[in-house]
Amino acid sequence: MDHRTRVNSRRATVMIYTVVIMTVLMGMGVFAVDVGRILLSKSQLQDAADAAARYAASGMANSSTPQATAQAHALAAIGDCKIEGAALNSSHLTTTVGTWNALTNVFTATTTNPNAVKVDLTYRFTSGNGRPPLFLNVIAPSQQPLVHASVVTKVAATASTFSPPASGNLWLSGMPAGTLTKNFRNDNSTVWDYAGTSELMRQSPLPLQLSSMNLSEGDALSFEGLSGTASYVAGATNSADGDSGFVVSIGQTRPNSVPTNNLNGIANVRAPIGAVMAVFLNDDSPTSGSTPSCLDFASASQRNYSSISPQLKQVFFVGDGKKSDGTVQKIIVPPGATRVCIGMMDAWQWNDNIGNFSFKVYGSPVVTTVR
Repeated sequence: MDHRTRVNSRRATVMIYTVVIMTVLMGMGVFAVDVGRILLSKSQLQDAADAAARYAASGMANSSTPQATAQAHALAAIGDCKIEGAALNSSHLTTTVGTWNALTNVFTATTTNPNAVKVDLTYRFTSGNGRPPLFLNVIAPSQQPLVHASVVTKVAATASTFSPPASGNLWLSGMPAGTLTKNFRNDNSTVWDYAGTSELMRQSPLPLQLSSMNLSEGDALSFEGLSGTASYVAGATNSADGDSGFVVSIGQTRPNSVPTNNLNGIANVRAPIGAVMAVFLNDDSPTSGSTPSCLDFASASQRNYSSISPQLKQVFFVGDGKKSDGTVQKIIVPPGATRVCIGMMDAWQWNDNIGNFSFKVYGSPVVTTVR
């Protein structure tokens, strides 16, 4: 073999080795990228599961329907989460309520008096996601990798059950027994209301001392677990959300705008008739001091708040205590508040309202991740 042949042979061998080595290196690089993508997705999925489990537990603690509420809260929590640009949804989520045994560190699924929530999130890399792992798609196209994240959170919250009467006129909150409220209707004494006593409430709303529920300013409380029936007129019933087609304020039916007047130092409000409403007070008479602005709950979006921070003497909408997606609404106790009064929305004449809604008032839940 002459010199030229030997050189060409060596070049061919080097070329072959180069191609093989480059192929191996490229394969290793692609594999490393795939593994990095999977690890990143796993981390993102774990973050989403942590958030979902904590939000699910906080919702469950403030609900009489723990499984449904936990699922709604977990789904809401992952609503903005994405894995490699793909949005997470209910198909990736499993929410289970149960009990956590701190002695054995064991979670047991049950809907009876649950104190914990387990959230599982899964994400599979498939061609349906638009970007399956390249190397793994070549060597195992039928077995695309699945990433999984699981979190268990434990929760504790205080709850008290109350049954405010439908005849409770919020604008008699904190007023002494015998106080007459004409409800801006000086022309008709039959629509006037009177404050009562704890034994005979007449048209006084139900007052709750915040200290009795271990609540103070800055805490979040929730009203939920509503049952019973009530009505702003005899012969009919309405839900705790009221009649959305019939918006009123005190002294007006179907007002075109938010009212600006007040009664007994308590701000007016625009809301559906028959809705459960509330107002925070301090220990002083509501007639003392300035009156805050009037709130507006005429539209569904205004009533569909996640959290609200009303001022003292500012009547606000409670309804059934949940948003339209099933998540529990939070109400922040304002500075100086010592009590909250609960009643029902009407334009005038609370004295002919009938029935009551029974519900639970929940304090701020304490959520702990346990696994």
